[in-house]
Amino acid sequence: MALRRQMDSELEVTPLKWPPYSPDLNPIENLSSCLKQQIFKRDPNVAHMRRS
Repeated sequence: MALRRQMDSELEVTPLKWPPYSPDLNPIENLSSCLKQQIFKRDPNVAHMRRS
């Protein structure tokens, strides 16, 4: 942690503050979204799929 702060300071990096839960940082959310898109492309009338 200290090394990261030192590098941030030396490189003049400003870290972004992210919320504790962010779908952007959760690869499973992204994978799930991609899978849903691919399934919907193949069969847009899938009645059993729940919309998110």
